[in-house]
Amino acid sequence: MVAERSNPESTSRPGGADEELHAREAELTALSRHLFLVAEEEKAELARELHDTFGSNLTAINMDLNWIAKRLPEDRPELRERLQRALRMLGETVRIKQAVIDRLRPSQLDTLGLAVALRTRCREMANQIGVTCEVAAPEDFEGIDSARSIALFRVAEEALAHVDREAAAPVRFDLSREEQGVRLRIHDEGPGLARAIDEPGEGIVRMRERIGAVGGTLRVVAEECGVILEAFVPGR
Repeated sequence: MVAERSNPESTSRPGGADEELHAREAELTALSRHLFLVAEEEKAELARELHDTFGSNLTAINMDLNWIAKRLPEDRPELRERLQRALRMLGETVRIKQAVIDRLRPSQLDTLGLAVALRTRCREMANQIGVTCEVAAPEDFEGIDSARSIALFRVAEEALAHVDREAAAPVRFDLSREEQGVRLRIHDEGPGLARAIDEPGEGIVRMRERIGAVGGTLRVVAEECGVILEAFVPGR
């Protein structure tokens, strides 16, 4: 019987491999955080450019069209009809422009706080698909730094994207400030979010990446009725 011989190199490799693995994981986490922050900054910059450029141009067009409307002769109804149609299209263009800007970077997030931005998005969803959506928050949370507030907001957006429209079950957001950070609890009483978690796809992966990029955590709590998704970000 031949006795096994210990190899000094082989015994030292596991520890070295673990260290290398942890180092690479740290590098990937840092890269993910960097890419997330860069992407959000680029979106914010684009939103500002759209607001400044298109906003001023559309305002000038609106002023000119209204100036013309006041001076059109009453005996030219066909011109008035064309002008009113142009004004309606302009109004719709302004609405679309604002919707695009808010998708890139919700203006309320920076000016009025995370809670107000969440309430606005919930109200939009409720109007679009008829689902009850509530936000419970003791404050507006306008003091959270940009990276953490946008991470929590994007998680909320992703959760809303998975809500089952047919079930019409209520969705509730609870935003609270804790000693170590800020917690967002998302309770979907329908099957939509639970189904997305049972069959992990890009949505859940994106949520984890966004929260992980700011040093936070994401966990799922199964409920008899639906599911609760908890996102926590450190820092006040």
